[in-house]
Amino acid sequence: MVRHIPQKPRGKHRKRERKLILLAVEGRHNKTETAYFSQFNREQKEYRINFVSCNETDPIHLVKKAGDAWQSEKCDAEFGDLVYCVFDTDTDPSKQREIDEAIRQAGRSNVEIALSNPCFEVWFILHFGYTSKQFQSNEEVLKELRKNIPDYEKSADVFSRVHDKTEKAIQNAKKLEQFHAENQDRRGIECNPGTEVYKIVEKLIFY
Repeated sequence: MVRHIPQKPRGKHRKRERKLILLAVEGRHNKTETAYFSQFNREQKEYRINFVSCNETDPIHLVKKAGDAWQSEKCDAEFGDLVYCVFDTDTDPSKQREIDEAIRQAGRSNVEIALSNPCFEVWFILHFGYTSKQFQSNEEVLKELRKNIPDYEKSADVFSRVHDKTEKAIQNAKKLEQFHAENQDRRGIECNPGTEVYKIVEKLIFY
């Protein structure tokens, strides 16, 4: 008689080999962020990047969408899955209340927040050098970026033009974060310029 040895049940996260990063990006016109992060699916094998389907333009609803996606995708924090909300502070002081509430709600869940002040393109600027100069508008940011990428337009895919400078950008973003910490600037509108995008990128290049 052949003895059958029962197999141990496999954990739910063993059904896939790669960890998952869910990204919830604000607004209907977020091609810049999606184009940039999509490239990492080709560059590394540790994580698979999925984008949360949403058209939300305010941080609070974006966090909710991200939390819902975490549940529907059956993500597993123990396995190493992650979920981020990526949004801009812009330069409107009234947005600070929404940012504070989004941070508070995210703190109750697995959702992490990656702010850029005033907009995502600050992350690209930091690939070319460090600056703590405040920007009064998103257009000022684009003007600064065009000093190094003259033909830059919103929704452009510039991954290939900045990727070799990623580690430099991470160092500059952390230096800016320390600058704001020393000035006791409040997370959000006061941290101008600044970007927390490096927190996601670090996961993708240092694994």
